[in-house]
Amino acid sequence: MLSYSDDIVLKIASIFAAAIALEASVEGKPTTVSGSSGLKGLSLEKFILTSTLLTPTYINLINDAVTGKPLRMGRYVLSTISEIVDFKLISTNTALGYLILSIPLAYSVGYLIKDNEVFKPKELPITVVRIYSLRVKKHLSSESSSDLCKALIMVRPSYLGKVYGKIPDINLCVGNGDTSLIDLIGSSRYLDIIMYELYHDYPRTTELSKYLLNTLGNSPLQKVLLDAFLRLSSNVIDSVVLRSRGYSYALIIKYLMRYFNHGLISPKYSSWLRSKCINLGSVADILACSLALALTSIELGE
Repeated sequence: MLSYSDDIVLKIASIFAAAIALEASVEGKPTTVSGSSGLKGLSLEKFILTSTLLTPTYINLINDAVTGKPLRMGRYVLSTISEIVDFKLISTNTALGYLILSIPLAYSVGYLIKDNEVFKPKELPITVVRIYSLRVKKHLSSESSSDLCKALIMVRPSYLGKVYGKIPDINLCVGNGDTSLIDLIGSSRYLDIIMYELYHDYPRTTELSKYLLNTLGNSPLQKVLLDAFLRLSSNVIDSVVLRSRGYSYALIIKYLMRYFNHGLISPKYSSWLRSKCINLGSVADILACSLALALTSIELGE
């Protein structure tokens, strides 16, 4: 039986922290940080350093869930991003999307530990997401969007000031207690696949984590993650590319990734993508979160 202990919390926190570095370490991705191939001020070394800062965040999150404290996603995102940006050896945004995506899931895993239930590994991704949908998502409705907006402004993404829908400008929701986190997520989901995942209960993350669970035992981790990256990037429009380059450009990149995925172009011929600094950051975040969920399922499953 699962039991709440510091050992279990540390293991799960370490998995969520390590997943972002494991994803970045994968060699052969046509673009984005790919092992020894960096991109636009980002490098594997920075993601490894980032992962060391994330473990305390996830430990605290899981403990909050177990002890009945409410989820404060924006507060955790803001404090952790502040630490990352202030770390001189990182000094850039390496984890905003991943934190937004993974924090509610890590908190949901805390509920799972607290409930002391036993599941088979392949059942756990759906179970964790169900806990999010039924028990954790409501926390996003009662939390102000202010802290998350401050985190967005801190890292200054290229789409700053372009939250579409009911909230046209990130700056307007800072300090506005009437704007809930779920409202910000809902109005942003049309152009942001990270927000789409949160609002619609992690459909791609769940599907990809199940794929990883089915393949991890049969192939090396690096190969499985490369296949998963190509699979996902050829089926979704990446939010970072969409909001920085426009829809037509993002659509072209999506179809180009299909050529890589089907083996019609070798990833070694990705010099054009790298010369244009094409960063499929949202795809990488979903893959890292899916990996964290899959590895957690292996660790906790029986």
